[in-house]
Amino acid sequence: MLRGRTLATSPNQADPLTVEVASFSLKSIRQSTPVSGATNTLTVSLTADFDLAAGSKVTITGLTGSQTADSASLTVSSTSDLLGTSGT
Repeated sequence: MLRGRTLATSPNQADPLTVEVASFSLKSIRQSTPVSGATNTLTVSLTADFDLAAGSKVTITGLTGSQTADSASLTVSSTSDLLGTSGT
């Protein structure tokens, strides 16, 4: 179900073979500093136009060139910690 929408309120309700495609309506990434060698915090903002199910995972790829080693304990925060508190 798309956020706030059900099959009955979908504009495509008359076509049972139409698939509603969920997406992120807001996608942005910011850094705390552009200074090379300084500690830098990346802030990724996503707003889904659908309800994420419990246990959902969000994967962000393509962040290369960091000196931060891969780790299963990178700090993550999300609204009400719905996506957990750590990432890899």
